[in-house]
Amino acid sequence: LERMEGLNRAVTVYRNLAVEAPLAVVRDRNRQAVPVAVTRQALDQRVVTASADGALRWAVGPDRAWRFVVDGVGQPLIDPDEPGAVVDHPSVRVARDSVGLLVLDDDGSTGRRAVQVVLFGVVLLLASWARTAREVRR
Repeated sequence: LERMEGLNRAVTVYRNLAVEAPLAVVRDRNRQAVPVAVTRQALDQRVVTASADGALRWAVGPDRAWRFVVDGVGQPLIDPDEPGAVVDHPSVRVARDSVGLLVLDDDGSTGRRAVQVVLFGVVLLLASWARTAREVRR
């Protein structure tokens, strides 16, 4: 985002400098990025309708944590060294008008989340005991 002054410096306006959509199909013929229709189904799911034949690439983080599912089957990621692949972002092959689901695969983060909750509880208990100990000394 770029900050700009607006209305005689009374308002600050932000302009988006992004030149490509976060979800797009890179065409095989001319390597041009074509935006796709995206409907947010949940926080971790997006319904994607491909608008052209090519490689569907997404620039939605975290990298390599999203997978593309069509009819309940996960689609394999294209190897970045393969011809027609998108180098900067993960991508899968799609056909025109195909509808799929972009799903956040957070199986690995469930354990981390549990550890974070336990650590938060421990810190909360320690803070409570420290406060109680100070009140008893008075």
